[in-house]
Amino acid sequence: LYIVDKPYNRFMNFLYCFDSKFNLQALNSIMSIIKNNKNKEIKIFVIHDNPNSFKKLVNEYLNEYKEIFEIFEFKFDYLNFPKLYKSHVSKATYFRLFFQEYIPKEVNFLTYVDSDIICISDFYSKLDEKINEIKKEKFLLGAVTESSGGSNKERLELSNDNYFNAGVMILNMNEWNKKITIENIINRMNTLGDKILWWDQDILNSLVDGNYLAIEEKFNKQVGNIKNIPDKDDIFIHYSGKG
Repeated sequence: LYIVDKPYNRFMNFLYCFDSKFNLQALNSIMSIIKNNKNKEIKIFVIHDNPNSFKKLVNEYLNEYKEIFEIFEFKFDYLNFPKLYKSHVSKATYFRLFFQEYIPKEVNFLTYVDSDIICISDFYSKLDEKINEIKKEKFLLGAVTESSGGSNKERLELSNDNYFNAGVMILNMNEWNKKITIENIINRMNTLGDKILWWDQDILNSLVDGNYLAIEEKFNKQVGNIKNIPDKDDIFIHYSGKG
């Protein structure tokens, strides 16, 4: 565990959740955030199945930045995670459901980033602007809307039309901790059961059910939506899917 000086909220806080099979991808993603940060203070939380395997890479490739990391070992292996058989994803996709169990209570906002995302531009002021909007409206989080209505609404019995992509989530920790518990999450996962198609993303959407700020696509740009090169305003490029 790498310890960072408090208070946490002077940092722009990020969260990654992955297993040792995704160490190198996550390392590249984190490095891209560091390189595009323009010397502002950031901190990286990591939830991992084998923390020592990633710490070795941090020590080797990001040794000068190792003080910005806090790395935790995932402790919910006893749960039966749905839809993993013959899937291209591992149980690590479910790690992010349990972030509140690890993140210090002093953290007010936290931006989750998938390990298959690369940051390509300075994000600080734009992300801070969204944090302020989420805080003002007391949303649970901010995310890019992936679909409206249709099969996702019906399948998950959502009361709202919008379904977000969980690859980038700006999490309002104060509101989340007040309204959602680990017990809620486990119960929802078990209740949805065979209805789940998109793993933990379905569970998150079922829990949030529209209580989020719809942020611009530039915060989570799917690589499949890029024709030639990214737009100059794009921030996070998401290499999503098994392709």
